[in-house]
Amino acid sequence: MTDLRPSLGARLLASLRSVAGLFSRTEDDRRLQEEVRFHVDMQTARLVETGMNEAEARRVALLQFGGRERWKEAARAETRAGSLEDAAADLRFAVRRLRREPGLTAAAILTVGLGIAASATALGFANSLFLSRLDVPTAERLVRIDVERTRGNIRPVDYPSYRYLADRVQALDRLAGHYSTAPLYVSTGPERGRTSEIQGAVVSADYFPMLQLVPAAGRFFADEEYLTRDRYPVAVIGYDLWQRTYGGQRDAVGRTLVINGRQFTIVGVAPRGFDGVLPGSSVNELWIPLAMLSVGYRWCDAYQPDCSVLHLLGRVAPESTLEDAQREVAMLVGRAPPPEEADSVRRATVSRAVGVSTGMREHYGQLALLLGAIAALVFAIACINVSGLLLARGVTREREMALRASLGASRLRLVRQLLTESMLLGVMAWGAGLALSLWASAGLRRFLTVDAEGYVRHFAAVPTERLALVAGALALLAVMLFGLLPALEASRTNLAGRMASGRSGADRRANRARSALLAGQLALSFGLVAAGALLTRSVGTLASVEGSGQEGVALLRLRPRLAGYTPAQAQTMLRNSVRALHSRPEVQSLALVSRGGAYGGGFSETMALPGEPPPRRDGRGVAQPTVRLQETTPGFFETMGVPIVEGRGFTDQDSAGGPPVALVDNTTAARLWPAGSALGRQVVLGGHTFTVIGVFANYQIRTADRPVEGLALVPFWQHTFEPQVDARLAVRVRGDPAALLPALAADIAAVDPQVPVTERRTLSTSVAAEFGDVRLGRWVAVSAAIVGLVVSAVGLFGLVAFLVARRSREFGVRLALGATPSQIVALVLHQGWAPLAWGAGLGLALALLGARLLSSWLVGVSPFDPVAFGVAVAGMGLVAVAASLVPVRRAARLNPVEVLREE
Repeated sequence: MTDLRPSLGARLLASLRSVAGLFSRTEDDRRLQEEVRFHVDMQTARLVETGMNEAEARRVALLQFGGRERWKEAARAETRAGSLEDAAADLRFAVRRLRREPGLTAAAILTVGLGIAASATALGFANSLFLSRLDVPTAERLVRIDVERTRGNIRPVDYPSYRYLADRVQALDRLAGHYSTAPLYVSTGPERGRTSEIQGAVVSADYFPMLQLVPAAGRFFADEEYLTRDRYPVAVIGYDLWQRTYGGQRDAVGRTLVINGRQFTIVGVAPRGFDGVLPGSSVNELWIPLAMLSVGYRWCDAYQPDCSVLHLLGRVAPESTLEDAQREVAMLVGRAPPPEEADSVRRATVSRAVGVSTGMREHYGQLALLLGAIAALVFAIACINVSGLLLARGVTREREMALRASLGASRLRLVRQLLTESMLLGVMAWGAGLALSLWASAGLRRFLTVDAEGYVRHFAAVPTERLALVAGALALLAVMLFGLLPALEASRTNLAGRMASGRSGADRRANRARSALLAGQLALSFGLVAAGALLTRSVGTLASVEGSGQEGVALLRLRPRLAGYTPAQAQTMLRNSVRALHSRPEVQSLALVSRGGAYGGGFSETMALPGEPPPRRDGRGVAQPTVRLQETTPGFFETMGVPIVEGRGFTDQDSAGGPPVALVDNTTAARLWPAGSALGRQVVLGGHTFTVIGVFANYQIRTADRPVEGLALVPFWQHTFEPQVDARLAVRVRGDPAALLPALAADIAAVDPQVPVTERRTLSTSVAAEFGDVRLGRWVAVSAAIVGLVVSAVGLFGLVAFLVARRSREFGVRLALGATPSQIVALVLHQGWAPLAWGAGLGLALALLGARLLSSWLVGVSPFDPVAFGVAVAGMGLVAVAASLVPVRRAARLNPVEVLREE
C-alpha cells in the first residue's frame, strides 16, 4: 500500500509556513476579505433580482451572511496558524487585562510566589541533604559502605578491616578509607605566625585517584607515601586555605607547616570548590596520608582492631553494578574474622554516595520533614487564595463574558482565555518565588552551617536548575488547576440574565465556592499559627534557661592531646592555666569539664546500686539504666549557675588519692532513693563505686520526645576513669564574655603556646547553636503563620465585603421595615463568619493531629500546650475582627432610602 501521508520535510515546511503566518497575516486577511465581499455581492445581486432596492438588499445579505469577524476566525481555525494566532491573541489580552487590575495581579503573584519560594527552598534543602552528589567526575559511581555492629548502630571501621576489604573486593575498582573530621592544629610557620585549628582529613591511597580530581597546584600523594607508618609527613591543603594563607602563590608547594606538633611539607593544593566528601559535616581544608593517622587521631591506635575511626568510600567498577558491590561486600564482611572487641561485624550496606552521611540522615530527615510540611501548607494556602481571587474576579466579569459569548465566542474559548491569564500569573509568580527562595535559602544556611562547637558544616540549600524547573512546573500546574473552577464558573452562559443586571444564580454558586475555599485556607492557617506558637514557646524556654545562668560565661577548649602531651604534661598545663585565669580581675569563677559540652554534655555510663546485678542490655545491646557522666573541678556550680539542692559541691580535697565522691541530679536521686535523702548513699557508675556528697538541680535541656536523662558529676582530678588530657574551660566573667575571649586565650597561650586553644565561644551561643533547628523551625513556622494570617484576612475581608455589596438592597429593605443596624451586623457576621467557624474547627483538628510531628523541636512544652492553642484561637479571632470591621461598619450605616433609590 502506498503511504499517502506527507513526508516529514513537507510537514515541517507547512508548520514553518504556519508559524510565519503569525508575522505576515496581511495578505491572508486581504484574500479572506475579498472572498467574503464576493459572497456578499452575489447574495445582494440575487435579492435585487427579487425586487429589493440595492441598499436594502445589501443590508439583508450582510445579516444573512453573519459577522465577518466570525467567518475570519472560523477560517483561521482550519489551520495550525489559527490556533497559534488565538493563543497569541489570548496572551496579549491577558497582559492587558492584568495591567488593568494591578492590585489583584500583585496580590496573586506575591501569594503564589511565597508558596513557590517555600516549596523551592524546602526542595533545595532536602536535595542538598539526601540527593546531591559530590562535585567530582563519575560521581554517579561513588558508593558508601556502612558497617553495622551487633549493637545495632553504624560505626566506622578499623584499619585492619579496611585493608581486608580493600585487598579483596572486585566489584569496586577503588575503595578509600578516610577520617574526615580530624581536628588539626596548624601553624603555617614563624615567618607568618599564624596558628589555628583546621578541620582536616586523613585519607588512604585510593582517596584522590578515586575522586579523579586535578590539583590546583603541585600533586596529590604518591603511592609510597601511604605505605610506611609515620614516615612521610606530607600534606595537601585546600584551595581556600591556599588563598587565605599563601595568597595563591605557587611557591606554597614545598613549604612546611606544623600539624599537631609535627612538621609537614605541602605537596599540593586541592582544586577550587572541593572541601571533603561528607556533606553536612565539617569543611575539610587539609589532607594528610593514612600513614600519618597517628597525627590526626590521638584517642587510640587506629591501626589496631579495637580502634574504629575510618569511613569507607568506593567507586563501582565499570563492569559491575551497585547490586554486585552489595553482594560481594556483604559476603566479605560475613567471612571476615571478628575483631578483638566484644561486638563483631554483623552486616554491611552499600549505598549511593549522595547527601549527608547515614548517621546524620535521621536528624536532618526530621528537620526536612518539618520544613516540607510547612512549605506544603503555605503553598496550599497560596493556591486556595488565588483560586478565591480568581473566583471573585470572575463574578465581576460576568457581563464581559456574556458580551463575548453573544459575539460568537464559545465556552471553550472563554475558558481558554481565563486559563491563559492564570498561566501568565503562574509564570510571573515563578520568577518572584525563585527570587524569594534565594533569600530564604540564605536564612537556612545562617541557622545550620555552624554547629554547637563552632565548626562550619558544608551543604548548600540553594535550589538547583532542575529544582527551579520543577518549581516552575508546580507553579503553572497549581495556578492552572486552581484557576479552572473560577474559569468554568465565569464562562457559564446565561446571556439574558447577565446582560440585564449582571447578577444570576452564579453569585450564589461563587459565594458557596469562595466560602469553602476560605474555610480550607483558614484551617491551614490555624495549623501554622499553632505550630508557630508551640515553637515560639520552645524558644522562649531556651531563652529563659539562657538568662538563668548561661549569660556571662565564656567557653574555651584546651587540646594538649593535639600537641602530643602525656597526661602528666597536660595536667600541669591545665593547672597553670587555671591559676593564670584566676588572676585576671574580670574572672569571677571558672571550672574545667571533661568530655562533651559544658552544658549537659558528658558520656553515657552504666548506673546501679551496690549489690545489684549488672545492668541488663536492651535489644540493641545498650546497657540500661545509664546516666550522663562528667568530670568537673571545684567552681563548676558557681560558674554554670546550677543550684545545689542538697549537700555540697567539689573542693580541692576531692583529688587523686581521696575517697571517690559524686554528685547526682535530683532526677537520679529520686529514681534511686525515692524514700529518703541521697547524701551518704553509694552508687556504682561505670563499675566504680562513689559516695554521694550532694544533689543538684537537673539543668539539661530536652525536647518533648526525649526523656530527661540522669546526670552525675565526679571530681576532675581524681582520675577515676582515665587521666585527663584535654578539657573544656568554662569561665564566668564580668562584662561581655565574647569580648574577653581573645584575652582569655592569650593568657592561656602565655602559659604554654604549644597547646591549641579552640572552640572559643560563649555558652549562650553554644546552646543556641545546639538548638539551632528549634530556632529555625520557629522562624519558618512564624513566618508561614504570618503569611497565612495576612492572606486569610484578605480573603475574609473580600468575602464579607462581597456579601455586604451583594445584599445591600436586601439590607435596605430590612432596615426600611424596622430592622436595627445590630441585626444587620448579625446577619453579615452569621454568613461571613461561617467559613471562619468551619476553618477554626478543621484547623484545630489538623493542629492536634500534626502536633506530634513537632515533638522533636519542643523544649519544655507539651505538643498539646493549651497556651499555644489559645494563642492560635486568639490570632484567628483578631484576624476575623480586623478583616470584618470595615465592611460590617458599612452594613451598619446603610441608609435604606439611598439604597432603594439606587436600586
